[in-house]
Amino acid sequence: MSRQFATLKVLGFNHHEIRNLLFQESFFLTTIGIILALPAGWGAIHLLDQANMNEGLMLFPEIKLTSYLTAIGLTLLCSFIVNMLMSRKVKDIDMVTSLKGAD
Repeated sequence: MSRQFATLKVLGFNHHEIRNLLFQESFFLTTIGIILALPAGWGAIHLLDQANMNEGLMLFPEIKLTSYLTAIGLTLLCSFIVNMLMSRKVKDIDMVTSLKGAD
């Protein structure tokens, strides 16, 4: 990963531009993950409910909107924290050492 960031530095990107690229890519991937995970999670819960349904045990899973919003918020927060930590690492990359690796 440091090789890609070092290449961007050699091409003339400054730290701010690299950080913005990192944030955009991460936000895009996190958003796609959230969009795909919400219906998949909902479907999995209902499949488990159907599989475990019998006369002695009947579950009626009801997930409130606040639970979904909390999960989305925590996911975005974790993504932001990881981006901030990666942003610090990008600043300290040694371009010569990163680009000198074997091809």
